[in-house]
Amino acid sequence: MQKIKIVGGMSTASRISILSDEFIATAHSDEDNKITCKVKRHPPLSRFLYKNENLPIPKLVRLILFSVDAMTKKGWALLGLYVFSEVLLDTFFPSIDSTAISAFLKQYWLLVYVSILVGVLTYINRQIATWHGAEHMAIAAYDRNGSTTTLAITHECPVHDECGGRLFIPLFVGIVIANVIANKFELNETITTLAVLECALWVDTLKGWDKIPGTSHASHFLQKWVTTRYPGEQEMRTAQRALQELVTAHLNS
Repeated sequence: MQKIKIVGGMSTASRISILSDEFIATAHSDEDNKITCKVKRHPPLSRFLYKNENLPIPKLVRLILFSVDAMTKKGWALLGLYVFSEVLLDTFFPSIDSTAISAFLKQYWLLVYVSILVGVLTYINRQIATWHGAEHMAIAAYDRNGSTTTLAITHECPVHDECGGRLFIPLFVGIVIANVIANKFELNETITTLAVLECALWVDTLKGWDKIPGTSHASHFLQKWVTTRYPGEQEMRTAQRALQELVTAHLNS
């Protein structure tokens, strides 16, 4: 069998997803260390875009579709809770004056962004890093020689050149730059931010942030010290299960 095309992965605490251009396999380890795995086929639009990477489709659209494909029920629940809270505030507390909040955010926007960034990275380091490392190692083992064995996975490194985290710093810096440009030239902040982020994603497509010295070193540093750690046996077995189920789905399709 020809090797399947792996397009990425996503990890949360106790859960690892690996995506091909046809399927997504999500393995979950429960409190009793029992591993279960679900495999589902991507929607037609996602499959079409994964198999036609050279089409002139906005990169942000592709990134959003990838995120939607990999979104868990908990993720959808949190997103729904956020939307519901916004509607609730607008409906029952319309008299709240947001001028002071807007003024604070406009004056201290960089502090707010950095605080959010530190909080997210701290959570990833404490709750997700070992699962993230296992995901990288499983994908690397398969990319190298088509292997799904435990031995092959354990020989790989949890730091991966093509980790999605390579986009973390460029996109964060892009948001900061967009905010500066929008405020300086009185432009629409949303449109400016989307334009800058799209440019950053095209740089990754045409050159690759993992091949640019500054950003590649930053990505490796971030992975080594914050976002990935060498996994334990359970994380490794969970990643292996997701990979094996993904390969099996292709064999049976």
